Amino acid sequence: MSGPAQTTIRFYRPTDSFARITELCEVAGTGVPIPEFMNDPVFSAFLVDIPRTGAQGLRARATQAPYLESLVWGLHGLLVAQAEDGSVVAMADFGPPPDLAELAYSEDPATAKHGVGLMLAATQLHTLAVLPSHQGQGIGAALLRRTRGLFTTGGFRLMHGQCDAQDVELERFYESQGFEVFTPGEALLLGVAGRQWSITPTPGARYFAHTLGPSPWTVRAQPTSPTPSR
Repeated sequence: MSGPAQTTIRFYRPTDSFARITELCEVAGTGVPIPEFMNDPVFSAFLVDIPRTGAQGLRARATQAPYLESLVWGLHGLLVAQAEDGSVVAMADFGPPPDLAELAYSEDPATAKHGVGLMLAATQLHTLAVLPSHQGQGIGAALLRRTRGLFTTGGFRLMHGQCDAQDVELERFYESQGFEVFTPGEALLLGVAGRQWSITPTPGARYFAHTLGPSPWTVRAQPTSPTPSR
């Protein structure tokens, strides 16, 4: 999978430099993933075959997950952009929205079932970062398109993330990539099968979101407090 400026976009490998992943997270100002988690064989296991099996294959595998954690971990992934010299110069980290994944652990069977369904329909972009030396070459946009394409093929309905509410440059970037950028403090309201959940950005942040395909959901922004509500 080729990207711009002679880069190759692929899934993260345990042999990649974790120091570089840490550096990229520092560039983006986001948390650093746990290496033991990223190097576990189950990490991204449900995502890597999406280009081959599509949504039907993903859901078939999900129903066979031996335990809930394997599904949660398997729906997390990290794409990297590799330069010609083999070094990683950019990354996109994504996975189930934490507030929605929590629903899958509910003791109420109906809520837990909805939680699993939501994890197979919505993904959150946690980090998108490019080394300063490689910015301005379209690498970040290429990673974003590849990530969006992956989840569209997998039958997901929504991709969203959050950014600093005062970062006008990031706001313009995501708008240029087809995302709706919410105002600070607005929640993302999801409604399916007569039930609704809302998730909120952290204080001082705002959401950006992109619908990936037709859905029975209602997806919209709603002014709310920073406290998540369901």
